[in-house]
Amino acid sequence: MNETAHYAEYSVVKKYEGSYGRMRAVAIALYILCPLLLLLFLLFLMGWGAMIWFIPLCPLFLLIVVRVTYNRFFRIEYDYRVAGGDFNIAEVYNNRSRKEKFNFRISSAEMIAPYRDSYRQAADRLSFSARYEAVSSMNAEDLYFAVVPDEEDNSVKTIVFFEPTSKMLSLMNFYNRRTVVTKVRY
Repeated sequence: MNETAHYAEYSVVKKYEGSYGRMRAVAIALYILCPLLLLLFLLFLMGWGAMIWFIPLCPLFLLIVVRVTYNRFFRIEYDYRVAGGDFNIAEVYNNRSRKEKFNFRISSAEMIAPYRDSYRQAADRLSFSARYEAVSSMNAEDLYFAVVPDEEDNSVKTIVFFEPTSKMLSLMNFYNRRTVVTKVRY
């Protein structure tokens, strides 16, 4: 059997909406306003002689602002990977840095289902100790959720939202037939 038959990978880009969109707007405003504020500050302190200091300090100041804001608020992707019965989610910031955020054994999931209709109502009724949204938007049409108990304490549960492909769903069904709902695809 082909070794890639039990492997699937997919990425989604987070949309600029809600608090993420507002933080992105603040980051852009900082990028535009910081040189002006620096210039006004230097003019206030030293008068017109501040122009000599502004030229070397402005790029340095912008470099600091860009390093703090750019990677976090300009492009976030979520990479999903199903391999060997494990489901991994990683956050990729601006195609530069990757941070593994969440992983679980598919066989340990209590429920993997589409986030709509009666499954949505069931997911909204339950209480969870943690909630992780690794989606482009919570309004995405192919949104799924997984209820994952903690490895040490089964009473502690996490709900994870993601947007799988059909291959990922078939692999999840292969590793955990009793809790994966795949037949409800519109």
